Amino acid sequence: MKTKSYKYTHNQWSEPFDPTLDSESTAVFVFFESTLVIDEQIKKIKEIFPKSKILGSSTSGEIQNAEINDNSIVCMVIRFEHTRLKLVSTPVNFETSLQAGKKLAEALAAPDLKNIVLLTEGLDVDGSELIKELDQTLKNKNMNTAIVGGMAGDGSRFVNTFLINDTSVKTHQAVALGLYGEKVHMFSGTGTGWAPFGPLRYVTKAERNTVFEIDGVPALKLYKEYLKEDAQNLPVSGVLFPLGISWGEKENIVRSVARIDEANNALIFASKIPEKTQVQLMHSNVMKLIDAAEDALKDCSLNFTNGQPTAALIISCIGRRMIMGQKTEDEISIIKELLPNDAEICGFYSYGEYSPTASKRNELHNQTMTLIVFQEGS
Repeated sequence: MKTKSYKYTHNQWSEPFDPTLDSESTAVFVFFESTLVIDEQIKKIKEIFPKSKILGSSTSGEIQNAEINDNSIVCMVIRFEHTRLKLVSTPVNFETSLQAGKKLAEALAAPDLKNIVLLTEGLDVDGSELIKELDQTLKNKNMNTAIVGGMAGDGSRFVNTFLINDTSVKTHQAVALGLYGEKVHMFSGTGTGWAPFGPLRYVTKAERNTVFEIDGVPALKLYKEYLKEDAQNLPVSGVLFPLGISWGEKENIVRSVARIDEANNALIFASKIPEKTQVQLMHSNVMKLIDAAEDALKDCSLNFTNGQPTAALIISCIGRRMIMGQKTEDEISIIKELLPNDAEICGFYSYGEYSPTASKRNELHNQTMTLIVFQEGS
């Protein structure tokens, strides 16, 4: 395996692309500021890597090695030597999320499927339904596959998100890269750093991804009581107080507010939260979030003594960036320090993260740092 990352700022790339990395088994990940018109740059990348699989998304901040950028494009090229790749995509919106998951699974299914990198629309999608159906359809075919990735971002605007599939840049897409064969090793870990506060509560009125009442109280009213003066900045400030959703005795999935419905005093989330779901408000601070980044790497259980080249994708939630402010790069620095010195790092700040839970169930997360590390055996 060979890998190299690049950054585009001030109308130029950090260095010339290496065309020798192009192959049928090369993945090119591209992450970009959503307001940039990147069609020409994608065309250029395709000209240099005509055989490669190109995928990516818009962001809420771009990551390359130990740096976080805005208004940039970052690119990581990974040339596998013994791994087959397949890139598929499908249109998606909230109503068709389940069908999109099934369609992706049908397109990727094969006996030697090892891992999947999933990138989706960041706003008009039920990411939880999509990844669950993708996972279940594969399990029905006796394929137990780790699925990792993220939801596209749009800074703090929450207006439009974009996905890259080859040379196409569109909204309302789900793009998935299948990795096949026994030589590829993909490790993933997820860190949260969020802690519950206040009483346990129950969703008492909800429909689809809109929560109208929590413990019989209008959901938006409840949030405004906790946010106080920050309530005027909803929905952006809502990411500071996500909901912890109980999925079992030892697991909590974090969900953050995507939009608000003033007319109905309701909160709109990135996926369904059914009535009777047990929830608890969550909060965090800078140090807890930074410590969680280290936890994500520990979960990867990497064997760095094997001397193999290493490529890492970091997908971290916009809410973490909002809380950490100028300390944001600290969580990236921790990852870089613990990876091999020559490891290439690329990634983005997202509206949601896809990763297995502690019990190995593929799930949508919010407010997490998800680390994905690739190595390949000889």
